[in-house]
Amino acid sequence: MALAAVVFALVAGAENLLKDPGFEVVANGAPADWSVFVEPKPGASSFLDQRVSKDGSNSVKLSIDAPYSEDPANNWSQNVVADVRGKRLRATGFIKTENASEAAIWVQCYAKGPLRLVRQESTSSKGLVTGTNDWTPVEVSFDAPLDTDFVVVRCVLRFRGTAWFDALSLEAEAVSTTPSAAPVVKMPTSPSMPALPDLKGAPAPQASSGAPGLGDASEIVKAQDEMRKANWQLRQSNAEMTKQIEELRKQIEDLKRQVGETVSAAKQLQEEQTKPAQRETPVRVPPPLVSGEDAP
Repeated sequence: MALAAVVFALVAGAENLLKDPGFEVVANGAPADWSVFVEPKPGASSFLDQRVSKDGSNSVKLSIDAPYSEDPANNWSQNVVADVRGKRLRATGFIKTENASEAAIWVQCYAKGPLRLVRQESTSSKGLVTGTNDWTPVEVSFDAPLDTDFVVVRCVLRFRGTAWFDALSLEAEAVSTTPSAAPVVKMPTSPSMPALPDLKGAPAPQASSGAPGLGDASEIVKAQDEMRKANWQLRQSNAEMTKQIEELRKQIEDLKRQVGETVSAAKQLQEEQTKPAQRETPVRVPPPLVSGEDAP
């Protein structure tokens, strides 16, 4: 299947925009062209796995023992700086899972000035990869918004379990017809938004290429901080909502208990009312003293 995909790519002239899509280039024990985000928590980890792979020698692995109170979406990511405005993006890859809640490849389109997410798509929209599976092919395709300045590809594990990712691809093809209006922005379902990409080391595109540049690095860092603060506030709001839901659940449990006690008391009263009445033993009254009788 992988060989067929390579042959198709060569025939069609499609270019894989990802660097090291098979995680074979290693530096300091990690993929050289990929970044990782894992929320600090016991049982949450990320590895370059050199024993499990779909193609080549390596894959990347994410593992979570238990779900978080919030959903930070642990992920491996790569920034793609290319002119993809208005082009059809197609992302493919292979995912292997073990007791996973959800594993997917996300494609995010960002605009700068200010830095913002303008569209996100996930391979989960084509079919959810969950539970335990051998290497499963996944893909997603969509038209990049006209204000896209760069793209982030993420290998994502949500909630719990273990997932491996390998043999990824991101292709961009020109769309034959120009859309009459900007594509509808499709945002991720809250609260699945992960941390923003680190763009300080990303190379700026050449001015002659016509692609939009990333601008001043300080502007990007500042925008990152603002988005991270907004993400933190969202998590705090979710935590407060979770607390309120838990309190409501306790109130419902108390109400159920009270209703149960009332039903039990009513049943007992009904049983007592339906019992046959018991006759009382008549009280024997002693005979009165005989009037005029002399006492002995």
